[in-house]
Amino acid sequence: MGNNIIDINHIKDAKKALKPLIKKTALKYSHFLSSICQGTIYLKLENNQLSHSFKIRGAFNKILKLTLEEKQKGIITCSSGNHGLATAIAAKKLNVAVKIVIPETTPRKKVDKIKKYNVDLVLYGDYDEAEQKALELACKEGKTYISPYNDVDVIAGQGTIGLEILE
Repeated sequence: MGNNIIDINHIKDAKKALKPLIKKTALKYSHFLSSICQGTIYLKLENNQLSHSFKIRGAFNKILKLTLEEKQKGIITCSSGNHGLATAIAAKKLNVAVKIVIPETTPRKKVDKIKKYNVDLVLYGDYDEAEQKALELACKEGKTYISPYNDVDVIAGQGTIGLEILE
């Protein structure tokens, strides 16, 4: 398997690794949405996860895949909310230091939620500027950068939702 290719085995491995750390969330039929769409709509209740979103799956999976040396050096990410909170929770649970760069426009409620996990929080520019700053800091400080959207292990972790739906 290449570095940028995700196959079913990658997602199955993530599912095994995540089993003790995340909740298997319910799949609930929605009469209301089904009637509006004239179809069959189910909701995957990821709001029941520790971070109240599916992002916790990817954050945990990525951190679990890091080497001991990478974990000891710490991690850094960029987020406008849910990925940052998920990474803060996962890092705390796995005892890994984390720096989170968030845009200055991030809603105060999201900032406050992330702060509860005692992370090194940096507010910087808009999203693109914050992401660039996170990449620069990761390089400068020798930390592993965790992309919220462009990382094989993050995507595989989030892909475990699909396996749960198929079950």
